[in-house]
Amino acid sequence: MLFAQMLGSEAIYEAVYADLRHGEHMGVPGQLAIPTGWRMVCMYTDNDLITRPVLQKVTEAVSQPESSVFHSGGASFDGASFDGTSLDGTSLDDNDFLSVLNDWVDISSIPAADSVTPVSTEAALLSQASDDEGVPLSNQAAGTPTRFATFLLTPLLNVRSGNSASTASGAYTICSPAVFEEGITYEIDFLKTHFPSAHVCIQDAKALAKNYLTTNGIDADSFAAYCLQAIEEIVTVAKNAGQPPELGFQCSGNTKKLDLYDRKAIKMISSERNKFKKALKDNSLALVECSSKLRLEGFALNTKRPDEIIPHITSLTGLTAWNSMVSSLTFTCDPHGNLYRGKAILILLAYRILKPVHNHDSKRSTLELFPEQYEHLPEHSIALVCAMFVIRFRQRFPGHKFPNISACALQKEACYQLVLLRKARQGASDLAIKLNQWITTRHGKGGWENELLSEFYEVFC
Repeated sequence: MLFAQMLGSEAIYEAVYADLRHGEHMGVPGQLAIPTGWRMVCMYTDNDLITRPVLQKVTEAVSQPESSVFHSGGASFDGASFDGTSLDGTSLDDNDFLSVLNDWVDISSIPAADSVTPVSTEAALLSQASDDEGVPLSNQAAGTPTRFATFLLTPLLNVRSGNSASTASGAYTICSPAVFEEGITYEIDFLKTHFPSAHVCIQDAKALAKNYLTTNGIDADSFAAYCLQAIEEIVTVAKNAGQPPELGFQCSGNTKKLDLYDRKAIKMISSERNKFKKALKDNSLALVECSSKLRLEGFALNTKRPDEIIPHITSLTGLTAWNSMVSSLTFTCDPHGNLYRGKAILILLAYRILKPVHNHDSKRSTLELFPEQYEHLPEHSIALVCAMFVIRFRQRFPGHKFPNISACALQKEACYQLVLLRKARQGASDLAIKLNQWITTRHGKGGWENELLSEFYEVFC
């Protein structure tokens, strides 16, 4: 188990069980003393189709989750922008080119740039995240069944032996006549107040949806189908963990049903698509236009004379008109000519993948919640970021048809950018080999995770 803990968070959550049947091979007496930090539960396995006793590791929660590299309570990538305007609409000092981003990053938690290593950068992020999963909530009475703050980091197995009071279905929440009369509102804060188990299900389903968009793109039809699937998966896990969602309100013998499959509940999940599009739209604008973002290797079109803008865009993309095709990937390159490693692209990718999921109790990023899905840098996310930049360039051409950037327009452009990305990865050229190696290497020297993190060190230190 000590070895497993050294492997990182992915290995820990895959190695937190010890089969008690193997005790005789280790010279352990039949009545095994349960070590501190472990508990005995029963686990059903597909190998022998029998529920057997196992030891489950209990992870203690970090008392100060706000010490994460990225503040979850600060401005969110799902809403904040680089456009020089704060969330309350007031103007920010344009000389402070990262005035908004400073709310996202705990600068004091970042070590000196010369101390960054491929191991230390990853460890710095993972070690500061909270461990809320599988431990009693802070307001939970002693002796009551374990309540989970999230199901995403809860092993998918039958844990009812550890929650003996659990049932397959939930219960009604007793409420006052005034609350009953007002009815059920499908909003995060309302669910958190009145239906805590349902709230955990919805917040986890929203995190699943955000991860899906990051790794699979924003196709409307497939995402709509996935939103329903996400709710079904989380509700199933919740019931299995002994924490099913509540059934609704009950008052004086009357009931009002809570339905997590209601279209209003599903809309809470599907809204992640518009949030993703809005975040890309808002945060791309300043990186394309503003001179204050030159330090981020932004394109600073507002520093060009009117007669220079179109030729400059053509040199970056090959565009000759608002509806022509991109034929150059120069706009994706870093100063060394490496494709898709321009700082502006990396920054948007980093905030999408590394920042803790907004309003999620785990205080973890999608990278930490779904580590197995990020061994490769998601192609769809790269394509979406590039697509938004290209649409911004198209808007600079006369006669363009992008008064507003719709999700449909972004999806169409992203499809073409995905084709260009995959073409760039083909062949045996040095550029293609280096691009493939970077995208498929997450950890260590030359890995994309370390490079995304390094962008923060370079910018803020």
